[in-house]
Amino acid sequence: MMNRFKCYFDKLKNLPLLLVLLSINILSNNSIAQSPGGISTGLALWLKAGTGTTTSGVNLTGWTDQSPTATAVTINGSQDYVAAASGYNFNPYINFTLSAGNGGDFLSIASQNYRSFFWTAKLNDLTRSSTHMATYNGVTLSLPCGGCPLHGGQNGGVVAEYMESGYGSGNFQSAGVWRKNGSATGIAYNTPHSGNYDIVTALGGSAVPTNVFMGGQNSNGIWFDGRPRDWVGPVGEIIAYSGAITAVQANQVESYLAIKYGITLGGNGSTTLAYTSPSATTIWNSNTGYHYDVAGIGNDVTLEGLDQPKSHSINAPADAVTMANSNFAVPTSLSNGQYLIWGHNNNPLSYTCQNFTQSSPSTVISALWGRTWRTQKTGNPAGNVIIEIDMSILQGPTGLGTATNADVRLLIDNNTTFGDASAGEHNYSPTAGYSVTGGKIYFSVPYADIQSGQGFFSLGLASPVPVANAGSNIGICSGNTGALGTSTTAGFTYSWTATTGLDFSTISNPNITLTNVTGAPITYTYTVTTTVTATGCTATDNVDIIVTPRDNASFTTTPTCNGGTATVTGTAGGTFTFTSAPADGATINAITGTVSG
Repeated sequence: MMNRFKCYFDKLKNLPLLLVLLSINILSNNSIAQSPGGISTGLALWLKAGTGTTTSGVNLTGWTDQSPTATAVTINGSQDYVAAASGYNFNPYINFTLSAGNGGDFLSIASQNYRSFFWTAKLNDLTRSSTHMATYNGVTLSLPCGGCPLHGGQNGGVVAEYMESGYGSGNFQSAGVWRKNGSATGIAYNTPHSGNYDIVTALGGSAVPTNVFMGGQNSNGIWFDGRPRDWVGPVGEIIAYSGAITAVQANQVESYLAIKYGITLGGNGSTTLAYTSPSATTIWNSNTGYHYDVAGIGNDVTLEGLDQPKSHSINAPADAVTMANSNFAVPTSLSNGQYLIWGHNNNPLSYTCQNFTQSSPSTVISALWGRTWRTQKTGNPAGNVIIEIDMSILQGPTGLGTATNADVRLLIDNNTTFGDASAGEHNYSPTAGYSVTGGKIYFSVPYADIQSGQGFFSLGLASPVPVANAGSNIGICSGNTGALGTSTTAGFTYSWTATTGLDFSTISNPNITLTNVTGAPITYTYTVTTTVTATGCTATDNVDIIVTPRDNASFTTTPTCNGGTATVTGTAGGTFTFTSAPADGATINAITGTVSG
């Protein structure tokens, strides 16, 4: 470090004092102050795929250490540089490809003593029996040292593991030393690689000599198979410290890597892991229920060089949400110390029919998707966040990706009870450019509408809520016609069910005529169903029809129901005749007549 400053000052000693002071300030702010997670003590190697790389075509030719030690790194082989557009969470990576057949892609440095390591990497070939992450070139079963660092595991050729093995040292063999995505593995040192893009951490008991990363073990002794222990797959960052790193410090480094690469600390469903900024601020609380596919946008260029204005989870299968600051295609940086992090409750991406009003603006929501996302905002970002929803993986009325996107609303709230008129309620329509069904839609949401600390959002449909109207309960005599319902518009369907047997009926919606009803009155239930095509939601309404046998007097002009009174009208001197035993089995209790003339 002192030599680095001496060289720098020698170059500046003849410059004007103001220029020297300005140069020292630039050096201090932009080179020395930044460190992963703000943990600078003992930082001895920091390789970032997005910084300090040189290429020839797609092949990596140089990778400059960003730590204060400025360790020289030699590129062996022809690893590929993969640009941010095709990278992980909009960040580039270096792809180790076995370009020389069995091996040959690795990094070498002059021998250094390291104690703590962090990687973001994905092992693509899980069949490799041993895969080196850091080691000492030329190691055999007994040489050159008894305390060389972790290599990468030996498991008999089933699934590659990360571990230290066979070097006669316990530096990386105790429980809790190995961590994956921020959590101790629970096994001392032989946890298999997942095949996913992970944060791998090794916190050793003492410093060990290291001069090779991601493979590079010589073919000697019992190894005559080239370099099959070289890494195969992408690597985003390699970080090494010369001293001990506590669990609290490791969490800050891992939080930096998690936000940058869209990796969920603790894995999906964790209830114990928080995310911490380099200023030791909790930017994502440990919580129950919403720790799935956690991702975030954020900025702390001062302490750790993080500038992540666009993000999504890289978990597979992917979540439906991607966010970007200000502009989705060309996002801009947040201000230093500002974050927006989110995760969901893992509820299904299917909907249920609803009928509630979401405020700001007042909108009737007819369907609500089951998944809810929790947000946590740190600082007070200005402007809008752009939220992309991939509707192709959400279930619509007739399957996946079939919702009418014009009807989709993003529902923001300060609690999980949408439609309760709380102060934090808002809803937003998609911005222009969305596809009719499926595809990706975008919402522009003011940061001011997102709760600080903790907020929530979900998706609903603003298509009409179905209403069915079958009218009121009615009673008719056998042979008469009753009006069953008042709704005959398109979208309604009709049905009726008798609670007892039926002799004969004629149905002409919305009317029904029943004849030859005998015995006791019969009750029928009539159902009207409404379907709103946009949501697939239905509403039903029922009425009861009570049909009573009719007094079947042959002379009556106004038949009455069984047990009623029949009234007839005749001329003076006329003769009244009636059927004393009605054909339908009804009983006539009384007949009254009026004679005029």
